[in-house]
Amino acid sequence: MKLPRIMVVLIGIALYIATVGCSSAPPESISTTNIDASVVVVTTTTQKSVVAPIPANTPTSPTDTLTLVPAQQAIRVRDTDALRQLTFAYWDALNSYDAEKAVSYLEENYRQAHRGEVEKGINQMKMFGVKLGVSEESPPRIKGVNEAEMYVALKEPLGTRRILMKFATVEGEWKITFAEEVE
Repeated sequence: MKLPRIMVVLIGIALYIATVGCSSAPPESISTTNIDASVVVVTTTTQKSVVAPIPANTPTSPTDTLTLVPAQQAIRVRDTDALRQLTFAYWDALNSYDAEKAVSYLEENYRQAHRGEVEKGINQMKMFGVKLGVSEESPPRIKGVNEAEMYVALKEPLGTRRILMKFATVEGEWKITFAEEVE
């Protein structure tokens, strides 16, 4: 049934009309170029017994509850997914023995400081035919506007290591700023 999607569209249109209608400026003078108006809607259905009349301002039927998740929450989910992809792409590049690709995921200063170590490590892995197993130990945690971190478990021939990975955004793209073993 398409009713929930239709309700979301209608609510969006109503909010836009209300915003323009309540604005003191004429509609043509309102700039919308930098407005992030994305909203994620989560719909849950629960069974309720109706004893009292439903309030007039209820947007949906008595069994549907709309929970609006702010655009910032959607951005955080998108960033978390991007960090996971970056993390596993980096380790895939190492396992493919592709030093150029691996260092491309590193932030410039970290890349300059550790390029030789990465290349040496890849050469040793290639010489012995080693492939590293990587799994997420803890989910990415956004620490600020441009910083994040996560822990991965790195399985190698001699055991498993705990790796802390730190990230920063550089020109709107997440880059690795730290990837080393920790206790």
